[in-house]
Amino acid sequence: MKPIKEILKDFEKCLLVYCKPMHDRFLPPLQGNIIEDFLQNLGEAGEVSENLREIFLWKNGIRQDGGLFTRSYCFCSFGVFPPLEDVITYQIINSQDNDWSSSLIPLVTSYSGDFLLLEADMAKQNFGMLELYCPTFGYVYERITYYDSIYSMIQTIIECFESGAFVYNNEKMTLAEDTDLVFKISTALNPNSNYWDDFR
Repeated sequence: MKPIKEILKDFEKCLLVYCKPMHDRFLPPLQGNIIEDFLQNLGEAGEVSENLREIFLWKNGIRQDGGLFTRSYCFCSFGVFPPLEDVITYQIINSQDNDWSSSLIPLVTSYSGDFLLLEADMAKQNFGMLELYCPTFGYVYERITYYDSIYSMIQTIIECFESGAFVYNNEKMTLAEDTDLVFKISTALNPNSNYWDDFR
C-alpha cells in the first residue's frame, strides 16, 4: 500500500485530468501549527491523525460558493473536503446538538447537510472508517459505514473517475454517476462498509 502522501499525489493528478474545476477551487495548504492544534484536541488517534495531517498539508479543502448548485461541489457522491476551519465549526455545532459524537470528524460535506464522518476514537469498532450522515436522503435514517478508511475513500474516487463511474462536466460543473459501476468499485475497495450491502 502506498503512503498517504503518494495516494494524495495520485488524487491530485486524477482531479487535474477528470475534474479540473474542483482541483482549482482547493485552498492552499495550511501551516502545520494550525493542524497540530486541531489534532491535539482529537487526542490519541494514530493513523487517523497522520492522514488528516497529510490532507491539510496537501490542500485546505474547498469553500462553499452560494452561487453554485450543490453538485458543483462534488468530487465524490457526497461532496468535497471542506476547509479545516469549517470542519471544526461543523464538529462543534453538531456534537453540541447531539447529532453525532465529538470523535466524529466531518471530513466530507455536500454543503447541504450531508456529511461523511471520520471516526477518530480508537476505542470505537468503526475507528478510521467514514460513516454517511445524510438526512436529505429519505432512505438513510441512521449513520452507516460508507468507506473503510481515508485511504480507501481516495482510492475509490480515483477508480470511479478512471473507469467512467464518475464523469464531471467541466462546463456545467456537475458530477454524473454510473450507479451500478460506483457500487461495484466501492464494494470491492470497501468490503467492511455496510452501505454497499444494505443499499444495493
